Amino acid sequence: MHTMRTAYIRQEDHMTTDPEAVIKQLKAKFNVDTDVDLARKLRIEKSTISSWKSRGRVPSRFLRILSGENHEFIAAPPVGWGEEEEAAFSLALFRFSRAFSDVISRGEYRSLVQLFTPAAAHFWWLMSQAQEDLIKKQAHSGVSVSAAEALVMFDDLEHGSGAVERDRKGPFSGASVAELYGMSDGQANSSDRD
Repeated sequence: MHTMRTAYIRQEDHMTTDPEAVIKQLKAKFNVDTDVDLARKLRIEKSTISSWKSRGRVPSRFLRILSGENHEFIAAPPVGWGEEEEAAFSLALFRFSRAFSDVISRGEYRSLVQLFTPAAAHFWWLMSQAQEDLIKKQAHSGVSVSAAEALVMFDDLEHGSGAVERDRKGPFSGASVAELYGMSDGQANSSDRD
């Protein structure tokens, strides 16, 4: 019986599907063009994507990303850090601290715990967005990673409370920060930071 259960789990773990189609859909979802960029977004080795193609299977956890059922990929740091990831991490910290500066500056223990305990997925979503924004800025302006980081930060400052509100809501489009982190509206309200 143990063998049958293992076989069932393995079958569920790797769904047989057209890997080329799934890879194309994942690229569209993450707004990337190459296998290398997709691997970076998924935090896997590029060779893993090649193995999906050769085996004709894609692990179900990646299929669940397409259906919105799996958000694990945004709640964990990347395996390796390069110059781009370091710049994106810095930009994500900047955005997170601006978005929640009211809670952070008050220094109230209960509010801080309510914010930071469940906020990891939100932070890694900001990191993912920061990576996209840096890539777009570099492509559009033809500048280095560090220059792109400075320009994106400047853009965020120029957009003032609009950028802050974008970062507060994150991937949870209609929810308020109070709803996201179980805080009362009074705890989550911020002053205008233009």
